[in-house]
Amino acid sequence: MSGAAGIMPWPGAGAMGFADPARNLFGSFLWFDMIAGAARPRDLVPAMLTQDGASLPLWCRSRAGALVPVAGLNSPYTLVFRPGGHDPSAVARHLMGQVRGIVRLDALDPDDPAIAALERAAAAHGLAVSRFDHFSNWFMPVDGDFERWLSGRPGALRNTIRRRMRAAGALRFRCFGFGAASPGDGPEPEPVDLDQAVAQFDAVYDRSWKPAEPFAGINARIMRGLAGAGLLRAGILADDDGPIAAQYWAISGGRAYLLKLAHVEGAVARSPGTVLTALMIRSILAADTVDHLDFGRGDDRYKRDWVSRHRTMAGLLLINPRSAAGLAMLARERLGALRRARRRRGQTTGVPS
Repeated sequence: MSGAAGIMPWPGAGAMGFADPARNLFGSFLWFDMIAGAARPRDLVPAMLTQDGASLPLWCRSRAGALVPVAGLNSPYTLVFRPGGHDPSAVARHLMGQVRGIVRLDALDPDDPAIAALERAAAAHGLAVSRFDHFSNWFMPVDGDFERWLSGRPGALRNTIRRRMRAAGALRFRCFGFGAASPGDGPEPEPVDLDQAVAQFDAVYDRSWKPAEPFAGINARIMRGLAGAGLLRAGILADDDGPIAAQYWAISGGRAYLLKLAHVEGAVARSPGTVLTALMIRSILAADTVDHLDFGRGDDRYKRDWVSRHRTMAGLLLINPRSAAGLAMLARERLGALRRARRRRGQTTGVPS
């Protein structure tokens, strides 16, 4: 532990200074604690920077009894990196003395004023800063009316949803986390308990086209953590032989986040993923007060049919220019910038660069 430096082993000061998960899931102690416990990269340990009003969850390397920051404490499951109540100037001032090479912060909202403030503060305290595009995020505002939302979707998706939901009488829609079943066309939902929801999600995922998760048991850990806070909405679509599609969402801060979905490969002709996503959106809009649907990470073509807006989440590299790793990174960035400039000149003049 490097107590004087203000970086403490996780969980540091515990849940102090973090957001309420019902208002800001990805800035909450609940979320960071789940990731610290179930999505730990090899050779890294979770830690907390707490100094001068700063609060920043980190992945660190342990070297000679000190915790050396490497990255923000996020994961492939993190949609927005929102540390709890940190002061950008205090973070930068502290990291200047702690960054031995490079610290990477991912999943940042490029429109968050705190990110620009952190860049300015880091530069003022001697760190070089490099911003990069991290991942695509598709989302859209909604007003709680399923039919109005559906009427604005592309015709092919709209017709598929209506046709498949009318033909889904032999399927069972089972759900966890909703206060009441939502009426409408299609199969009526049957409630499941949390253990069933987790087991059936895992069963569908194991029979789907998706590769194994990089962290074993992570979906069960997230589902159970969200359920404990009342934020989980999980759906299962089943036929007479068992579950054929599954997905789970998180409800936080007026936003419904689609975190994971899968369907059984052999059932694809029945469009089970489309049917279940439509049923889940209908149920969420009927049961929860949300003003946005958020389809999470990735630029998959299907997402732009379901939701209409796009943004590119950002990342930051905070670089110590006086370290060997920092100097090497800056040299690579300068070389890359020179190559890009040469390519642009070649495109302008028609002369190969």
